Amino acid sequence: MRIYHIRKSTTETAHKYCTHTVIQHSLSFHFSSLSCSQALKAVNAELRNDYSENEELFKVILIDDSSSSDFLMNQIREHGLEELITLLPVTEDQLVSELKRNNTHLYLSDEPNRLKVQEALNEGVAAAIMFTPKKDMPVSEDQLRVAFDGDAVLFSNEFQGVGLQAFLKNEKQNVEKPMKKGPFKGFLEVLIKLQQKLHNKGKKCPIRTYLVTSRSAGCPGYRALNTLRTWCGA
Repeated sequence: MRIYHIRKSTTETAHKYCTHTVIQHSLSFHFSSLSCSQALKAVNAELRNDYSENEELFKVILIDDSSSSDFLMNQIREHGLEELITLLPVTEDQLVSELKRNNTHLYLSDEPNRLKVQEALNEGVAAAIMFTPKKDMPVSEDQLRVAFDGDAVLFSNEFQGVGLQAFLKNEKQNVEKPMKKGPFKGFLEVLIKLQQKLHNKGKKCPIRTYLVTSRSAGCPGYRALNTLRTWCGA
């Protein structure tokens, strides 16, 4: 897996953009701190323990478009992440083509690069704006925790914007029918694949996934769960 992470300012910490690839699958993952890299490293360690020849690992490629390469490399070495993170220079106009070339599943950026996020979405790359907290927040270094927004993100936005009653009627009529995929489904599929590889070895998987949705506990909520079961093969 490869993660592309783009550096925009020499005054910021090294965590603005990234892309994560599982052999033929890739996804982009935004770090709120280098602690998230430690979580990826923990997943890699578990995979290596059980699959010695495994190539489906997290590899972070930090795309640096500034003059801070030495600073970034020092940060990487300081946190013991040399095997996980590699620097790669990519210009802004090459970004989207680079994401597509590597079959990127997820690209997350910050507010100043909203146009690049929209451009990536228009080209079929899952992308979103990341919220950057004013203060550092504690992040698990032992587990990779990912919360998905189900509404028009993990699932498609089909039949939204038609009014509550029409929406509820549609969900009741199609409660057993899985929803169409949203832009983040590919990211989820990658995580599920890695989870299953570790579960098959009887291991406690360090990857945790969560669903956040405004769907109620009735037909709309059941349809969401039914969709996930179908995607996961449950």
